[in-house]
Amino acid sequence: MRFETLSFVCGVAAAAAATVRRDGCNGFAASCGRAYAQNGTSGHVDADLRVVATYCTDEAGERNYNPTVRINDCLANTFGQLTAGTGFAYSCHDYGIDPIGAKNVFHATCGDGHGNEKQTQIDLNTILCNLNGQLSCAH
Repeated sequence: MRFETLSFVCGVAAAAAATVRRDGCNGFAASCGRAYAQNGTSGHVDADLRVVATYCTDEAGERNYNPTVRINDCLANTFGQLTAGTGFAYSCHDYGIDPIGAKNVFHATCGDGHGNEKQTQIDLNTILCNLNGQLSCAH
């Protein structure tokens, strides 16, 4: 009984931690334009891949054009599924945002930890937010 209670408490704590969001961070789609992916220039695509919004509105109502965020700082690979976290690019490939597909959906092929690869996707509105006109990770 003691082990089951501890497991339950740890599971609840992990679930609560996974849903913690930054103060004032409630998604970005309502106050930003469409997102797209852009590679950096350091030669390390994994570290430099950025998501750019066409614009984000700040608290004064002004548009800030082309705010960016390093998506590897916002996404994780959890057994082949994209989730909030960090470091997805080290176990995923063929990733990006389809410019004519569903708006603000990030796609990737990720390893599941058992030697298999899975096609996965995530709505960026669940992991990114607009903090006063700048894109930010929601966690």
